[in-house]
Amino acid sequence: MNLVRKDVDNKEWLGYDLDDKSIKVGCLQHYKEKNFTHTYEGLWSLKKLDGLYGQPLVVAAGGKYVLSPNVAFTYSAEFSKAVAAAAKYEYKVDSHWKLTVAQQFNAARVVSTVRPAYDLGFDIAYTL
Repeated sequence: MNLVRKDVDNKEWLGYDLDDKSIKVGCLQHYKEKNFTHTYEGLWSLKKLDGLYGQPLVVAAGGKYVLSPNVAFTYSAEFSKAVAAAAKYEYKVDSHWKLTVAQQFNAARVVSTVRPAYDLGFDIAYTL
């Protein structure tokens, strides 16, 4: 069950998931003059969920900035029992080459000895 309000570029929503027993509220905001889009959502579970600060709550955010025709930046973050965040920068050198730098942090992996909590990646792509 969802209620959604939409205007030209933006949305707001409120919903209840009968199966998952959760309430969600969020919005998508697009700023045409600054060329970026953000999305925010909060989810409150009526079931047992160990979320943000021990509450049954998860908060998420994400966005995309188009800084120029050749440069874009995207990000996402989730605040739950552990915090996770990611960011990516893309640069189109020309019609064939693209450079990407991506980073990610997951606090749930801080105590893990198998994989580090922080990832950093670089990519150079050529398309025909």
